[in-house]
Amino acid sequence: MLKAKPEAVRVGGPLDLVPEVGPLATRRQRDRDVSLAERSIAAGAKLLTDGRAS
Repeated sequence: MLKAKPEAVRVGGPLDLVPEVGPLATRRQRDRDVSLAERSIAAGAKLLTDGRAS
């Protein structure tokens, strides 16, 4: 369930009408989130789904 919920969220740009979540607003916000994920994995967390930008 924890994996299925994030994978079902529709992500899109700020002008899209369908998405439930938009992009991160700033590079600082993105870097903070990436750092949090990296530190969590280093501490033993298991990555269940990957939302990295392509």
